Amino acid sequence: MQYDFWNNPLVVSAMRLKYRRSSPGITTCLYLLVLLTIGATLHHYQEAYNMPPGRAFLLAILGLQFLVSGGIALFTVANSMNAEVTNRTLDFQRIVSLRPYEILLGKMLGEPAISYFLALATLPFAVICWLEGSVTVVTMIWFYINLATFTLLCAAIGTIHTLVLSTNTTGMRRNNNGSVGLAFIWVPMMIFPTLLTRGTGWLQDSWLGAIINLCTPIGSLRFLFKGQPWDAQITLWGYTFPSLVVAPLMQLVLAYWIVMAMSRRLKNPIDPPVRRLHTYAALIIFDLLLAGVCFTQWQQGMATGRLLAQFGLSHLIASLVLLIGITPVKQVLVSWLWRFQTREPWLRSSCLGSRSEITLVLPIYCLLGAVIVFVGFALPTNFTRTPVNAAVRYDSLLEVMAVTSTLILALGMLHQGCVAIAGRSGLLIYAACLLLINILPPIVASLLLYPQSLRTAQGLLSIVVSLSPGAYYLSHLTRFTLQPLPCEWLIATQIGMLIGCFWMLRRWLNNQQAVVATKLASMEVL
Repeated sequence: MQYDFWNNPLVVSAMRLKYRRSSPGITTCLYLLVLLTIGATLHHYQEAYNMPPGRAFLLAILGLQFLVSGGIALFTVANSMNAEVTNRTLDFQRIVSLRPYEILLGKMLGEPAISYFLALATLPFAVICWLEGSVTVVTMIWFYINLATFTLLCAAIGTIHTLVLSTNTTGMRRNNNGSVGLAFIWVPMMIFPTLLTRGTGWLQDSWLGAIINLCTPIGSLRFLFKGQPWDAQITLWGYTFPSLVVAPLMQLVLAYWIVMAMSRRLKNPIDPPVRRLHTYAALIIFDLLLAGVCFTQWQQGMATGRLLAQFGLSHLIASLVLLIGITPVKQVLVSWLWRFQTREPWLRSSCLGSRSEITLVLPIYCLLGAVIVFVGFALPTNFTRTPVNAAVRYDSLLEVMAVTSTLILALGMLHQGCVAIAGRSGLLIYAACLLLINILPPIVASLLLYPQSLRTAQGLLSIVVSLSPGAYYLSHLTRFTLQPLPCEWLIATQIGMLIGCFWMLRRWLNNQQAVVATKLASMEVL
């Protein structure tokens, strides 16, 4: 099906409202003057840096344009979505002939139109840099493809909204797009300290660097500084893929995933935004990527125990993030109980349905992680082991996956219980519980004994600290001589929390089901 975005009424109205009294050409001309000033400054101080002026100008243009286009797309779309929800005009758009994804595409293309215009304005300067011999034509084309897909991804992120009008305690309307802006600021704040402390080498040989090279243009821009942008690569099981080619594909996949999730939310705001089947596919892709990176790092000499802990922690974080997108809230579970008497199979509804509890989803997440780490990492190390690189020990694999699976079951059930009993405020309660679970045991341990004895602690101190999931993974990931913490007490406490959360959830569901059955009986339906 062909999508005529120029005929989308949202795109047309956005263009008319934004430029009815002015022209994008004025803003573009001012932007061109800024680029000319940057180019003149770089040319004047070319002796101060060891780089050809053409390449320095191209790096400045691309780096600035990625920030400008991405930032404008993110904030304008986020502000537009928040204004639509606050003014309740989004409801009128739902009743027109546009499909939900067409509404979102109209927002992504119409609201940040100036970001696309400014990107096109840099083309003449990019051609000048190409004539100076900075990069080849193919490289230039791929950089601008990255720019286009990165802008679309930022616009898609801007569409993320609860679509529910939030109010504070006084009943006044509250702006609901601050989290998007904070996320846009938080990511560079997390990356830049790492660049300052560890340098840029981690972008090429670490698992976090592989994910950044896969989803962002940071790695390609970094190697453009050295004159070899194609050296930014993602290595999986010994095979290398250039970031310039892979990153646009992944950005389009992420943008598509976000648009489809928000389309579901547009149809019914209370439904979970993500299909459970889609989360299974996303988790499989993420785990395969992580297993390939772990195998590459194992070939480079990294210890298998540290790589297993790295995989387990990453799988745990990915699972908990995906669970937020599929966990039904209180009113959704109640509506599911009203339809529980239908003939839909319970197993299918629990694994693939949108409104049922996630009790059976959690074991599937655990099984997917265990299978992929075994097939994608443990088996390849056994087939290609050398006297220098030892294969994965199955006892270490069993320990890490047992801890990870137990945490997924316990924390996932805790999340379901919080949002089922407390409603939408349950997510804040869940976040507070996660924070306490991770920081409370180390605080208690520091009160029991001196902190400097943590490296050689035995007995009570190690038991208390091991109750923190973060401390357990940190003890296996650290490069220092910290003794890895035992897992028995952590597994025992998490199993206890799992049993308690499961009991509370079942008790709440049974009470709600009894209420539903009573009402159905009073209506003589049963």
